[in-house]
Order: sequence, then C-alpha cells, then structure tokens
Amino acid sequence: MNPVKPEFISLSLWRHARLRVCLAINCLALAAVLPGIELHIERTSPQDLELRGKLAGVSAGERRFVRWTELRNLPTSTLNLPRAFGLDAPQLTVLFLSDLWAALPHSPTADTLLALCQDGYASVYHREFITTYRPFLVLEINGIGPAGWPPPGLKHNFGPYVITIAAEVVPAVAQLLDEAHKRPWGVVALEFTTFAEHFHDVFSGKWADLSPRAVVGRDIWINSCASCHRGPGDTFGGTKSDRIFDVLAFHARDRPDFFAQYVRAPKSVRPDATMEAHAHYTDVQMAALIAFVTAEPRAPAAPVAAARPEPVARIIRDREELVTFVTTTLKAWETADARVFLEAFANEAVFAYPGGRVGKKDLEAMFVDLHKRKTDVKIYVGPFIVAGNEFAVRYQFACTDRITGKRQAVGTGVRG
Repeated sequence: MNPVKPEFISLSLWRHARLRVCLAINCLALAAVLPGIELHIERTSPQDLELRGKLAGVSAGERRFVRWTELRNLPTSTLNLPRAFGLDAPQLTVLFLSDLWAALPHSPTADTLLALCQDGYASVYHREFITTYRPFLVLEINGIGPAGWPPPGLKHNFGPYVITIAAEVVPAVAQLLDEAHKRPWGVVALEFTTFAEHFHDVFSGKWADLSPRAVVGRDIWINSCASCHRGPGDTFGGTKSDRIFDVLAFHARDRPDFFAQYVRAPKSVRPDATMEAHAHYTDVQMAALIAFVTAEPRAPAAPVAAARPEPVARIIRDREELVTFVTTTLKAWETADARVFLEAFANEAVFAYPGGRVGKKDLEAMFVDLHKRKTDVKIYVGPFIVAGNEFAVRYQFACTDRITGKRQAVGTGVRG
C-alpha cells in the first residue's frame, strides 16, 4: 500500500483580512469632524459635563465644561430598545461617543476616553472600542433630560449622565466578557487621554514581558477591574475601591482560591462586600487574571534544538492504523503540541483551504498563534471513508476565545 499523505483543509482564514478592512473603515469614520461646541471655564448647572485631559488649547490640569443644551444640539439619534434602565421599550435620545469625540477640541495624540462617575467608578473607552461597539451618551429617556430624572417608572436617578452600549445597535456587544463595565451611570466627567501614558505601568517593569495568559488577564483588568481598582504603580483606575493593588496581588499569589472566590461571589466571603459579582468568569479567565495580577513572566525561550531530520514517509498498512494515525495527529490540536502535529508531514507538504494554500512552516505559525488566542480546544472526529489509497474524514474543531470567553465551533475535514 502506498504511503498516505494527509492534506489538511482549514476554513475561514480569509476573514482576518476582511476584518482589518472593516476596522480601517470604522477608524476613518471616527476621524470625521463635526461642528465644534464651546467649552466653558465654570460649571453653572449639575447637568454641565466636565471635560479634562488632552483638550486642544487648554493648559494641562485645567478643566472645562459643556452644557447639556449644547450636547443636545449636536447630531443625536433616537433608539427604541426593548428594555433599558429597568424600563420596557424606552425611547432614548443619544449622542454616540464617536460624534462627541469629533465635536470636542481634543489633542491629536488622544486615543482614549475615560468616563468618571461621582461615586469613583470609571470606564475606559479606547478609540477602537468606540468605533467597534458604538457606545453612546444618553441625553433623554422618553423625552426627559437629566434635569428631570428619574423619569416616570424609575426610582433611581442614573444622572447626570449615562454611557451605555446595546446589542441592538452592535450585536457583538453580547459577546463582550464584561459589558456592564462599559455602562457607567452617574457620569460627571470625561477625560481625553493617551492609552500608553495612562496604562504605562501595566506594560512596564514586571509587567513588561508577561506570559500569554497574563496578557489576556491584563486586558480583563483594564476593561473590567480598573473600573474600581487602581493598578500596579498606582496605574489609572476607579477609586470606588480602597483596596490597594499590592493587597490584591498578595491574595492572588498566596491565596488564589480565596481571590477567585471573592471575584466570583464577594458576598460569600464578606456579607458586607459592595463589589459586583463576576460569577461568569471561567477557570481559564480567572487563571489569566491571577497571572496578570501576580505578573507571571513569559517562560524563558527554549534552547535552539538541532535541526530535526526530514520525516520519513510513513507506510500505513491497514484501516485501523490509518484511523489511529490521523486521529492522533488531529488530537494534537488539543494538546497544543506542534511537534506531534507537524512530524506527520514532510517539509514540502502543502495545506489547502478555500482560497489558498500554506506550507508547513506557515501552518506551524498558525498553530502557535491559534493557541495564543484560543483555549480549551476540542477535536471531534467523524467516521472515516477509505477507498483504496485515498481517505476522507470530517471533524469538528471547537475552542474558546481567551478574551471574550465565547465558545466557537467549525466543521472541516481532512483528505489524503
């Protein structure tokens, strides 16, 4: 029987280029300039929105204010959502942050907007997040502005301002790990800043060369934990919590089970805890967060091994051996062991997928990159079809995104 040389069929690789094009278009849209509004030196009303940070023509440390009426005169949108703020089918008059960004005179170096609340809570909106998820400032609920809040049907006043996001506007909102952290209420100030400056300390020192899972944890920290907690080196964060970062790091390092329990169910540890529960964090996400807080370093690079000899063509003599060989190779995706996966193929092997082909070296890079972005990979192998020296088998590839926590699956196959 002639050697069987598997040819792998992969799907959807072209989507990455398409996504980059979409993001570029969105960034161009954000760069559009709207008519500007006047900035005032003094606050005259509780509904005046404070502006800080990198404002064009304003000295560092100075603050300015914008009136609600001036915000209302900007291009607004009307949203009719099924439910929001505890109300059924409210009508919201909103100003998208992308439009607010275009209307306010900010420094060209600014790339991040911070929403600051009267209780010390904070939310971080990088420019890419603004273009992708379209957060918006709520100006009216059922035709009533913040001066008249709470509107009928609500007991709590969410004012003076609320920023929120909605899956009805951008369906991908539903896939965010912590969408609640992008919905601050009681917003009293917006600060234009530079992401690299504000979060410098979580990318330097012990946090400069983190392990892959700690990098994922850093993203969770910035987009979730930083709403209430300041980070290492007193990096920006909300001031709602008075627990310093070093205390959090102590628990994460020496009492990881306690740390995880407190994050997931604070009141089970302290009945008087005011922290929001994050029961939805998986073990993988929790491990990533702990890895960031404890500054888990990247593993040292492995010593360069001697070049491996060219794999000798394997003679597969019967169906059982074929099924074992192909199944073992596919299951290597689950172990993240590129060596086992790649040793099945000669160096000149070509891997075809709809729209193109890649060589063995490129496939190795794809294999490593996928395991940086995905976790809990599972391969479900279907029945084999064998005819003479040829075979085909379908299988399902399932994995979990390390950042969003969303489970994904795709059907594909191998023939050889």
